[in-house]
Amino acid sequence: MEQLTEEEKIDEAMNLFSNTDFYDVNCNNERCRMQGLDISKLKMMNGLEFEVMTPVDPNVYVIKRQDRDRNSGVKLNSVYYILNEQITKSVYESPSVFSLIDSKIRRSLFLLNKGFQEASKVANHPLKLGQQWWWQLEEDEEKEKEKEKEKEKEKEKEKEEQDEENDKKKESNSVVNTPNSLLETSSALENEQKDLNFKKSKTKTRKIDQDVDNLLGSIMFNLEYETRQKKQLQQNQEN
Repeated sequence: MEQLTEEEKIDEAMNLFSNTDFYDVNCNNERCRMQGLDISKLKMMNGLEFEVMTPVDPNVYVIKRQDRDRNSGVKLNSVYYILNEQITKSVYESPSVFSLIDSKIRRSLFLLNKGFQEASKVANHPLKLGQQWWWQLEEDEEKEKEKEKEKEKEKEKEKEEQDEENDKKKESNSVVNTPNSLLETSSALENEQKDLNFKKSKTKTRKIDQDVDNLLGSIMFNLEYETRQKKQLQQNQEN
C-alpha cells in the first residue's frame, strides 16, 4: 500500500473492514456501493454509517461507527483501527474511554491490595518501639545467605585446586623418586655384597691361622720329643 494514494489507501482500508464481522450490511456505505453513489453522499443520508478518518499516523487507520441524523447530528458508537503493517490481516476494535478507565482503576486497586497484604506480613507492632517494618532485615538476611553460599563455593573451589596440586606433586615426586629408589637398592646390594666378601675373608684368615697354629704345635712337639730322646741317650751313655 506504499505506492497507493491517500484516497486509494482509505478505500483499501474500507474494503478490508467490510469483510470483517464488525461491518453491518445495512449501513449507508453498503447502500452507496450497491447504487454506485459517491461516499460524499453519506452526509446527506440518515442512519448507520462507517467513516475512515484521515490518518494522522501513516501506520494507523481509524474507522468510526456512527449514526447520522441531519437534524440532531452524528452520534459516535464505536471506533476500530487497522495497523498499516497488518492491513491485509486483521482489524481491532478500540476500547471505550470508560472501559480503559475501569481497567486501569481495577489494576491499580489490585496492586494496592497486594501491596498492603505484603506489607502486613512484614509489619511489627511492639508496644515500646511502635510500628516497625522488616523489609531491610529480610533483605540483609538474604544478602548474608548469598554471601555465605558464595564463600562456601569459593572454599570448595580452593579445596579442589589444592587437591589437584597435591595429586600433581605426588605424581611428580613418584616420578622423581623412582631413580633414587633404584640407586638406594643398588647401593644396599653393593653393601651386602661387601659384607659377604668381608665375612668370607674373615673365615679364610681364621682357617689359615688355625693351620699355622697346628703346624707350630706339631713342630714344637717334635722338637721337645727329640730333645728328650737326646737327653736319655746321654744319660745311658754316662751310666
